[in-house]
Amino acid sequence: MNGRSTLYNACDTTALFIIGHEHYARLSGSKLARDQRPHIEAAVGYISTHLFDDIFVEDPRLSGADHFALKVTYWKDSEIAQREGGVPEYPVAYFLSHVMNMAALRSASILLDDNSLEGIAERMAGQLHRFYNPLHRKYNIAIDARGTIEGTSSDPLHALFYLRQDDLSPEELAAIVSTAPELETPVGYLTLSQRMRRQVRDQYHASTVWPFEQAIINIGARKFGLPTIEEVSRRVTEHLSMDPEIFIVDEKGIRPSGCDPQLWTIAAKKYFARDREE
Repeated sequence: MNGRSTLYNACDTTALFIIGHEHYARLSGSKLARDQRPHIEAAVGYISTHLFDDIFVEDPRLSGADHFALKVTYWKDSEIAQREGGVPEYPVAYFLSHVMNMAALRSASILLDDNSLEGIAERMAGQLHRFYNPLHRKYNIAIDARGTIEGTSSDPLHALFYLRQDDLSPEELAAIVSTAPELETPVGYLTLSQRMRRQVRDQYHASTVWPFEQAIINIGARKFGLPTIEEVSRRVTEHLSMDPEIFIVDEKGIRPSGCDPQLWTIAAKKYFARDREE
């Protein structure tokens, strides 16, 4: 695609690799992470090369290239709003990717018994305010070479899964809660507000609700004690008679789309089913 391989177009999967190991070790008692230590160390190295002033930055030049195959390289990898062609002006720092890689270093600190990594993560937490717009009381989607990319997206709700309660001030948490209604639908939270979605041509990560993200948002809402967000994210369960990748929500209504079955959706269904049992 665009003369490049898409195998290396995700700046957040390395973080998930580390976080997954830490969760698995804690839940199962498995020693798998010990055998995987060289790979976990390499993953930490990847994150370290992307840190500039304690902010996780994405730039094709870090890979020795002048562009990526995809327009956007975190999980919402179709287009970014407010930029020509849906492509950010590099270097770019995505709020959610910054949070995920910060959480990954916290997990790596536990897995590798290295307190210095916790120190780096704490400095990254100290930079969260760089993404926050106190005037509009919103977290920016990203900051690139041109400036801030503003708007209401599900990223701050998603980020609650990875954040600690002391990472956010009461004002910042209240701001996340106050913008959530802009994303609310009968099937959960949209990835992008209805006003914002007009700014992108590709609607794959705009006019959609992703079941897997509802589970992640639900876990974060429970952690931060946000019952309304917990309830809205759980709505998706009433529509999961099958296992669709996404729900498209637009003027035509709500309809399943994408891959079916989708493993992310199956995982979300298992999470919500367990939650009901508890």
